[in-house]
Amino acid sequence: LTHAAANAMAAGMTLFLSSGNDGYCDSMGYPACLDSVISVGAVYDANIGRNPTTGYIGCISYGSCVGTPDPDQVCEKLYIDVTTNADQICTYSNSSKFASLLAPFQLGYDDQAGWWLLGHCKRFWGDLSRMSVCRRCSCLSTECG
Repeated sequence: LTHAAANAMAAGMTLFLSSGNDGYCDSMGYPACLDSVISVGAVYDANIGRNPTTGYIGCISYGSCVGTPDPDQVCEKLYIDVTTNADQICTYSNSSKFASLLAPFQLGYDDQAGWWLLGHCKRFWGDLSRMSVCRRCSCLSTECG
């Protein structure tokens, strides 16, 4: 994947990839950490109240600088953003001083699959591809964040 991302950049493509959803405070997931891609972390675009909503608890990685170990061991660590504000980085979103962009997150429930989905707003990706100064843009993400 490293070679493919470098080839894409050499061909004039810009790759936007999720920074990851592990809650890392000083690193990000592969391949978003590559020099040849633009990493995208998640922020709230408004005060949406508690996240996850009442009755749910979020899961993040042991490597996160926040959260508490899960006594039931369903998740590595647990988190709740009790308050949310515009431009606040979501606890689950990987971030670091070398992160490229932050974008509003989107939370939705898939009735057919029966689970919650995290992802960046579709509008953001459309706006980003229109605003990008590259000749061609390819938005790839193997992990929504």
